[in-house]
Amino acid sequence: MKFVKFILKNLPLLSLVIIVGLLVRGVGLVETLTTDKDYHFWKTPLYGAVLDFATEERNAGRADSEPEEPEPAEEEEPEIEEKTAGYESAEEEAERTDRSLKEVIAEREEASDGTYMYKESFPKKATRQVLPALDYWIADPYYMDPEGTEYDYPDKGIFKQDHDYYQFRSVKDDYFDDALFIGDSQTDGLYNYGLIRDHASFYALEAVTVYNLFDVKIPFRSPTEEYETSLAKVLKKYDYRKIYICVGMNELGVPDTTLFRNEYKKILQRIRKNQPDAIIYVQGIIHVSSELSRKDPAFNNKNIVQRNEAISKLANGHDIFYIEPSEALCDENGNLHLEYTNDNVHLTAKYYPLWHEYLNKYAIVRNGDDK
Repeated sequence: MKFVKFILKNLPLLSLVIIVGLLVRGVGLVETLTTDKDYHFWKTPLYGAVLDFATEERNAGRADSEPEEPEPAEEEEPEIEEKTAGYESAEEEAERTDRSLKEVIAEREEASDGTYMYKESFPKKATRQVLPALDYWIADPYYMDPEGTEYDYPDKGIFKQDHDYYQFRSVKDDYFDDALFIGDSQTDGLYNYGLIRDHASFYALEAVTVYNLFDVKIPFRSPTEEYETSLAKVLKKYDYRKIYICVGMNELGVPDTTLFRNEYKKILQRIRKNQPDAIIYVQGIIHVSSELSRKDPAFNNKNIVQRNEAISKLANGHDIFYIEPSEALCDENGNLHLEYTNDNVHLTAKYYPLWHEYLNKYAIVRNGDDK
């Protein structure tokens, strides 16, 4: 009886508590604490709508923006592990054409000017090695995978090797006539100062990362066009024989290497889905100078080398290749030459052509369509 009287006496207060609880739950402001460095994340970000509105306002105010078309509903991207159209192994071609494997191999060798290799193991000639760098013992393990982590070749889906490989050769600038360069501010610098934009197309701007590459609208620039659009539209509108990707600098402060590699894999899968015939070049993150590498816990060459090791293993040797531009830009310790940069990260204008020359030196030609 006393309990009932207590309930009746405090009924207004209890009702208020219940109503407030329901309101808080309905709005979705439920805070979750992570175990890493006490970061706080909200179940429903309050700033999302504000950022979306600001982005729409910015895009609407640009005179050079691509005319907006109704966006079709995006289907959830499936894991693309099955083999996609565009690549065919020597065995598959022999079976499809009812020819001997030996005959198909000989034909591929001739079509590639002798750069085609049929082997049982992945040869070093089909990928550039990751450039090491001096460790200044400043790298924070928080941004990296544990020391000694090894990264394997996935060897399935679009990453499957299939014993068909090509080795690098030198090419002239017209090789880039059907090439697309995707990247952040460093690739944007290559467009502005690399003496290659009369041939290639570029989709690049500062702050682009593997985490937002398909979510932003930035300038697309070719020798004949320039407008703002999304990467998805570019890949659906044009056909490319070569696609170069260089991202990763902005992501160095985001833990960790495995997460970065997994997102990179998804980017490659989406690109392959829309560009089945393209040679994809995974370009290593360009090293920073010793001045930065010896003092920044996140933006240092030890972190860069580990991430390059991780993404280099996404190469398959027949239509995905890893190349290392830092080879042409770094000193004997693997640091970006101090005289090549003013901010310890980006090249100054006069040195971007060195990157261009490196690309000329390490290219893949599988057949006449790639020349």
